[in-house]
Amino acid sequence: MFIKVYKALPASAVKKEDINLSNNIVLPPSALTMLTYLGYFENSKNPIFFRILNIFSNVYTHCRVYDFTADEEYCYLPNNIFDRLGLEKNQKVNVRTKSLKPGQSIKLQPHKKEFIENPYHKIFLEYYLRNYFCLTEGDIISVKFREKIYQLDVLSCLPEKAINISNEIIRNLEINFSLPKDYKEPENIIKLEPLTKEEIVTSLITDNNFRGHYSRMDGKEVTLEQAKQISKKIYENNK
Repeated sequence: MFIKVYKALPASAVKKEDINLSNNIVLPPSALTMLTYLGYFENSKNPIFFRILNIFSNVYTHCRVYDFTADEEYCYLPNNIFDRLGLEKNQKVNVRTKSLKPGQSIKLQPHKKEFIENPYHKIFLEYYLRNYFCLTEGDIISVKFREKIYQLDVLSCLPEKAINISNEIIRNLEINFSLPKDYKEPENIIKLEPLTKEEIVTSLITDNNFRGHYSRMDGKEVTLEQAKQISKKIYENNK
């Protein structure tokens, strides 16, 4: 097993912005040497995943390696991972290899409803998910569309809290969405409380249209008391 402690830096601090739309990290050349010695590259079909842990807070996520060009004793992280782990520059993280089961389903929550309103959002999501290879509950996915970045929280993963979504697995991955964070209930919708029998009767007898539908045998206008009696019968017959 590969286990190593590194000082962490965000991608924005080392001009590695190309890893920000992924959860790939950059390790030093010595990591490549150790992984090769341990035989991790003998089967190229099996992706190598890592658990990366904030040593002080025990917050962790999972990732893959983008390349091995970091300075020795350092690892470079996408900004989202750096923030998710609550790190400060040069804070130490524990990096170790980790086996992950194939993913079955995930539930995502967009930060903005604008993402869901885009008719092509599923196409772009699937495209950018291929940059992630693995997901952990609590992760944040970044999707780019027309130079704008959209973010989505990973609310849940199955069959475990951390899953492998690489290669062919992603094609069968079930993706569900929660309401966007900025979603608001439509305005101007009046919710009426149910009326009591007396309230219904009162409403009917004070309605001029209701009283106009009925007439007495002598041709005179229906009185208020007569209208009340009629409305009670209508209520009883239709409740």
